[in-house]
Amino acid sequence: MVERHLHQRFQEYLDCFMEADVEAELKRFEAGERGPVDEDETEAALKVLALALFTSISRKAGKILLSGDRIDLLSPERSPLVTISPDLVARAADIVTEISGLEPGGEAGRLVVGLRSGQLELSITQAGSDEQWAVTIGLPPLD
Repeated sequence: MVERHLHQRFQEYLDCFMEADVEAELKRFEAGERGPVDEDETEAALKVLALALFTSISRKAGKILLSGDRIDLLSPERSPLVTISPDLVARAADIVTEISGLEPGGEAGRLVVGLRSGQLELSITQAGSDEQWAVTIGLPPLD
């Protein structure tokens, strides 16, 4: 089997969930209703990232925050999105920093993803220490 790059696999999940009820999918995911593919931590992290991105777009949230055991949408009401395994959130954060080209110890990177209506350029920032870290995915202004 040919190994696909993480960015390509993330893009495939975005394509897959383009027409889905992403909030319902995310709720099933949080409740532990996962399919065989989700048993792989990397695949599960890519899936939850795609779901979080679509949810943030639909709610017009300006940022997605990954920290500890939570993924939050940062919008005027700062709504919590999902609480999942800290290991899974950490893997999602690792994936985002890797595919955005963020260097270890670096503070900012960017990630471009394609959607049917065009592309989004996401800004990626990280802060904190090994014990208390956060990765923020900034979305461009959405109309």
